Amino acid sequence: MMLKTLDLCKVAEHAIVGKKFPVEVLFFNPLSELIKDCVVTVEGSGLSKKPIVKRVPSMQPEQKAIIHFVITPYKSGKHELSANLTCDKFKDVKGIQTIDVFVAS
Repeated sequence: MMLKTLDLCKVAEHAIVGKKFPVEVLFFNPLSELIKDCVVTVEGSGLSKKPIVKRVPSMQPEQKAIIHFVITPYKSGKHELSANLTCDKFKDVKGIQTIDVFVAS
């Protein structure tokens, strides 16, 4: 079964080096059965010094989930934030979002 990549949405504001920046990972359960044991990991060079991992509650068929993360970029420039979802029914569903990080003026 093919799954779409995760959708990543960032807040409309620009990311600033050293300032917390909210990120949402959006996921839709496309299966006709419950999925459980879900984990989402986000990471990105220049965006987070280590991967951030969050457990996601079990999801009913066709249910949507929004997983909130806060990152603190540490390098300016364009960086790719990657999100990876794994659960009991599928593994390694990925999404990538480019984020522009600026130095505070």
